[in-house]
Amino acid sequence: MARSNQVLTSRQVADICNVASRTIQKWFDTGLLPGYRMPGSHTRRIPATDLVNFLNKYNMPIPQNLIQHAAQHASKQTAANPPRARKAASTARKTNIVSLPPKSRRHKKTTATQKNI
Repeated sequence: MARSNQVLTSRQVADICNVASRTIQKWFDTGLLPGYRMPGSHTRRIPATDLVNFLNKYNMPIPQNLIQHAAQHASKQTAANPPRARKAASTARKTNIVSLPPKSRRHKKTTATQKNI
């Protein structure tokens, strides 16, 4: 049974979504997948409830244990927060996704004089 504050590593999320862990890192870094970084390291943590919301949003299959976890967490949230507070909190969490310009090539073209040296 899942704990109410269950968090998953990017590798665990990659296994659930059937994608590479690098894909999860990119989704996280661009803001598609909410979560947080562990202080003092590069590791990412994704709360299970945020993962369920992400999977629902993008019509991806949800494992049964995550569905049970989300239902338990939602019932606790409803009891703890009135509907207005939940709406304001969810609105505050939304972020704008900005597309990044393509990276320029970092290759230097070698000239004929450089090749001979």
